[in-house]
Amino acid sequence: LVAPAANATTINVNTTDDTWGGTPATCSLREAITAANTDSTVDGCNQGSGADEIRLPAGTYKITIAGTGEDTNMTGDFDVRGAGALTIGPASENAKVKIDGNGLDRVFDQATTGAFSLRDLWITGGDLAGQIADGGAIINTTGALSVDSSTVSGNRSDFEGGGIAVYSSMTMINSTISGNRANGNGGGLYLPGGATATVRSSTIAENVADADGNGNGGGGGFADAVA
Repeated sequence: LVAPAANATTINVNTTDDTWGGTPATCSLREAITAANTDSTVDGCNQGSGADEIRLPAGTYKITIAGTGEDTNMTGDFDVRGAGALTIGPASENAKVKIDGNGLDRVFDQATTGAFSLRDLWITGGDLAGQIADGGAIINTTGALSVDSSTVSGNRSDFEGGGIAVYSSMTMINSTISGNRANGNGGGLYLPGGATATVRSSTIAENVADADGNGNGGGGGFADAVA
């Protein structure tokens, strides 16, 4: 495991349930992200402060609170909005952690001024069916995204980026993007003009663009709007 940054606050999640408020003995992933976003105490999660690291015990963290179109992290996808850096990863070296969009929404929506890092995770089940939105698993709108030793698979978008849509910047290392689908461009990874991505020691395979077959999409693995 990568050691937390100096002066980072650790927020320990203790339930795989997708909960919001009303359970002061528990800290869910959703609540932990909000604690980090707001530098405050949320339900059973300790107060975030500046750079934060959220640690997840082994298990499947499935989105069950339905809702789209809001950015307060109360429903649907996990909205990452903090000013400080945030890292999400397993609580221990051998912990297997899956974060599942459960077909309700994308998984992570990043619009930060700080860096956002995902480490040793399996991110799946993101689905933007019927939404005018990009990035079935992750959308990086602002800030720097880091994906390390993780798998992004089984996600889809009716528009661009079945797996990840990068509008700002991303670094990926030792990771896999596979089995994602977009009706538009970039079945696995989509970058519009002005975005940057560095991908090292990673696999991008078996992703599908133009999944609806209407001829308005390309780049099954990767689509760069500048190219």
